[in-house]
Amino acid sequence: MSVVGGTIWHMDTDEPGYVYEDAPGKRLFPLGNVYITRSIAESGIPHEVIAEFLAHHQHGLWGDDISDEDSIANNCATHGGGGRVLSAFRWTDPRGDEYRVHVVTEVEVDERTRHTTTVRLSLGR
Repeated sequence: MSVVGGTIWHMDTDEPGYVYEDAPGKRLFPLGNVYITRSIAESGIPHEVIAEFLAHHQHGLWGDDISDEDSIANNCATHGGGGRVLSAFRWTDPRGDEYRVHVVTEVEVDERTRHTTTVRLSLGR
């Protein structure tokens, strides 16, 4: 699996192995093509953790560090308004280093809705 600069998963399928099963509720939106940045690929964050973050993002669990404004914007975007959906998560590696991870889905609402999701390290790791 190539994870740098390319698609890693099409999470819109119901194929086993592509959906994190423990996320509650229904998916609010498709993730579309999912990309991870080089910094995420080199961080050592396990793919299973990234899949968990993606599932929580898709189910409306925006994460640890989301402001009220971003939460409101996410709710508007997921209920037909289009725009950006942002989630923020924290992960600590075995050495105790903490990473802040952002999951961002861009939604373009036009005659053919397109979704693109990027997983990246936030600034100020």
